[in-house]
Amino acid sequence: MAKISMMVLATIQRVYGFLFNIRYFGPFFDAFTAYLSVVLNFLNGSFVASGYEKSNRPEKLIELYVYDGCPFCRKVFYAVSVLGLDVKVYPVPRVTLKKYGELKESRYRHKAVEVGGKAQFPLLVDENTETVMYESKDIVEYLWKTYGSKATEPTSYKMANAFAVSNFLTNILRPLGVSNSFRRKK
Repeated sequence: MAKISMMVLATIQRVYGFLFNIRYFGPFFDAFTAYLSVVLNFLNGSFVASGYEKSNRPEKLIELYVYDGCPFCRKVFYAVSVLGLDVKVYPVPRVTLKKYGELKESRYRHKAVEVGGKAQFPLLVDENTETVMYESKDIVEYLWKTYGSKATEPTSYKMANAFAVSNFLTNILRPLGVSNSFRRKK
């Protein structure tokens, strides 16, 4: 079963690669899939939680190490957006991009390993509480407990979390982080 699903995903990626490289259609297809992924996620992250301003706010910027196209990183981004938090994001591209010649070295991967001890993402570093953690579920719970204790989750956020499959569908629509993986060759 796993072999079949990998074959299906590989086929989807080949089709997307072709579509994104068509001269005028590629940018349209990119914008369309981005829009559709937002709709499938019930506009999650588009509305700020009511009462967030009454909750604690971090004095120093929270640091997030993430890579594009990761559904777990996206889950953390939604929580950050809904809570109205300012964060410093360190993009850490997948190592497979190096294999395909798209990337020589990641600027922040070594820093993430240095800070957290391993190359796993998302990684949250909060100097305000001296917290370093992995696992999107734990990070989201931490953010709500620490910086959203007096806030109320918007309906769009609740719906997107109730239908967790919407995050999976977003990855089907935009596999491997389209912006990083399907670049037009010149």
